[in-house]
Amino acid sequence: LHYFFTIARNTFIDYLRRQKHAVLPITDEVLKNTADSAAESARAAEKRETAQTVKSALLKLTEEQQEIIIMKFINELSNREIAAILGKSEEAVRQLQYRALKALRRQMPIR
Repeated sequence: LHYFFTIARNTFIDYLRRQKHAVLPITDEVLKNTADSAAESARAAEKRETAQTVKSALLKLTEEQQEIIIMKFINELSNREIAAILGKSEEAVRQLQYRALKALRRQMPIR
């Protein structure tokens, strides 16, 4: 990742050098801010990609498995609360959650 930022920074410096009237002085602060912005953009893109991957994998689960994962990890409900909502025992919820996570892991690409 550092390699790509170095290339981007050097490309930016070359671009400014080719400009006859560079508006910004090339200082360490300018270069640092440029690298920080590029790093933030890369992190944001990676988060979007991860979210899309998880969403795609989640949609491949059964409706009940999706419901359990969403209630537990997105809505942050306890197993007791989920059991009350679904009319199941806490043990049944725990087993459903285990199977849903196992199925979700199978759907996720290996990194």
